[in-house]
Amino acid sequence: TALPIGSVFKPFVALWCLEQGLVTTEEPLACLPRRRRGTLFPGYRSVDCHSSVGHGNLSLASALRVSCNAYFAQLGDRLESGEALAQCARTFGFDAPTGVNELLGESAIREDWENPSFRTAASFGRIELERGANGLMVLEGVPLQVARAYAGLATGSLPALSFVAGSGGASQPLPISAQHLETVQSALREVAQSGSARHLRGLDVAAKTGSADYRVMSPQ
Repeated sequence: TALPIGSVFKPFVALWCLEQGLVTTEEPLACLPRRRRGTLFPGYRSVDCHSSVGHGNLSLASALRVSCNAYFAQLGDRLESGEALAQCARTFGFDAPTGVNELLGESAIREDWENPSFRTAASFGRIELERGANGLMVLEGVPLQVARAYAGLATGSLPALSFVAGSGGASQPLPISAQHLETVQSALREVAQSGSARHLRGLDVAAKTGSADYRVMSPQ
């Protein structure tokens, strides 16, 4: 079943924006308190951040390490269109089959890979882009698509998933440079050492935390 992707989507937005030249690794973007609903609260425009005081100026790696919503809302603004957000997601295998049914024929399991939210991307405005770049509410995915996307982030190629060892189809190289992959891979290792997944400290892993959001969207 498709669900909002949540903050586990942020590394793919980071990779896409790096590859498209929309951001650099060291460009600082701010997460600061701004007046919203009658009080000062950290975030950016329509998107609140989970920090109680704001994260200040962040590089891309630092924003991933603390999972800053304000930083990625600003990347959403730079995408400029819903089609760009959808293309970003499709690059990493969302809204596409994972490959688990490729060799199963009539015995195939049901895979809800085609997500209706992608059909409405052309109508996305500023608010949808700011929230969608955080994985909030706008686009959806299934768990196998998330797993496949992270396998691609780790290896540089999207695998064809399979329930039978050695029976999967060909992998698809990602159109992302090795340098940008290494930048995000390194940031996700920091997530596990000193960031939002720091309870994993001591393990040699890369990780990303995330949660979905079902609140009704409103310009206010």
